[in-house]
Amino acid sequence: MDEGEPETEIPVEKPQKMVPVYTEAEGSIPAGESLSPQEEGAEGSSAGGEDGDSINGGNTDSADSKSSAGGEDGKSINGTCSACKAFSSKASNGTEMLRRLMGEDGKNESKAEEAASSTKSETGKAASDSKQKSATKKSGSRHAGSTQKKIYNYLTKKMGLNMAAACAVMTNLYAESGMQPNNLENTYNARFGLSDSQYTSRVNKGKKHNGRYKTSSGSTRYFTKDYCGYGICQWTSLNRRKNLLKKAVKDDVSIGDLEMQLEFLKYELKNSYPQVWATLKGVPNNARGVYLAAMHFCISFEVPANTNATAASRARTALATYWKTYSGKSASVRGRSYLGLCGYSYPKSVKKGVGVTCGGHVISNYTIRKVSARIVTAKGRAVCRSMKRPGTNVYSLYNFDRSMTFSKLSPGSYIYIIRAKDSHGRSVKVEHAFRVSEGGKTIVSRGCAVRDITVSSSERQ
Repeated sequence: MDEGEPETEIPVEKPQKMVPVYTEAEGSIPAGESLSPQEEGAEGSSAGGEDGDSINGGNTDSADSKSSAGGEDGKSINGTCSACKAFSSKASNGTEMLRRLMGEDGKNESKAEEAASSTKSETGKAASDSKQKSATKKSGSRHAGSTQKKIYNYLTKKMGLNMAAACAVMTNLYAESGMQPNNLENTYNARFGLSDSQYTSRVNKGKKHNGRYKTSSGSTRYFTKDYCGYGICQWTSLNRRKNLLKKAVKDDVSIGDLEMQLEFLKYELKNSYPQVWATLKGVPNNARGVYLAAMHFCISFEVPANTNATAASRARTALATYWKTYSGKSASVRGRSYLGLCGYSYPKSVKKGVGVTCGGHVISNYTIRKVSARIVTAKGRAVCRSMKRPGTNVYSLYNFDRSMTFSKLSPGSYIYIIRAKDSHGRSVKVEHAFRVSEGGKTIVSRGCAVRDITVSSSERQ
């Protein structure tokens, strides 16, 4: 990451479902506080993974995508978008999914019809908007288009992500919005009677008044009160939309400005989604890194409907499209495990009596057979331990919160150990030493681990 780059400060309230603000570099939490369980977003508290979804390892393995297409056309809005639900129900059909990813689902045609019925004064804008979307969807090339290049360059140069993480993020952005910064959630184009460009133009005119605008029917609405997806990430919650608008007003740019939205994305990741930021900055620059980053970004940042299944689909798409194009390497989820610990939290120091949240995810393209967490003394004596058998492809480490009682530890030196194993035989293990003291403060950091305990020679990357 370009550490010399000035950060964008946004003096506004934090988005919904956010975590205490701290940076990965500092990783500190004020004394007497611990990480909030809300920081995990959709990590869920049940042993079965997000929203009760269970992804069968065999199905994930056999659904490998061969196409060079990328992303999905439907947009997911933190699990509330009807269009995304409809799309996710077809995720098992690889051919149908890739047709959706390439934009062959008639979206552009419906956009054109909506534009034709709009007011005559804005017909030109609607036509231009429809043509832009059509050109983006039909290009097929992952390098094509200045928007894609700008996003890739920003992710790699200004955010400091490696190629694998950048490909993972781009796949999710394409799935959410086609990478169009003025993209309004599809179902709301018809509801408001406005094309993407018309909606953006009207919000801009009233952006200093909470994005006040009028629909085609003449009713007054506000950008900050529209609970629908907008922009490259399809920001949906009211607090996040309010902060996005404030950023646009502060920078004196359009609400649909790409550079502004990328800066806002970076701000959110570093300050409100440290678990996802740790994964993006920590994954290896190979196929395994692509898969883990794409899965975790989808699960913890985008949170679409049918979260786990959608995340697995996007991860496979990332390998078959962006990664194949930018790296020149082919990759498959068949016969190779991509097991990893993503965005997990671990203490560097703990003030006596203060708890620490066990955040993060275990992710694999195979079924996760076993996950365990332990706290042992410096001499190896176990103080507390817990073991789970998820039977899914995604498992939230938040499920260990009740058993990992950091707040009950006596002053002294300890080691926090997390270990996971999947059905393909791959295992990952991390160990972090920390000290509990009477004074001082609790410092918690985030990590992304793919270090193998045992791995066959055919799986080495």
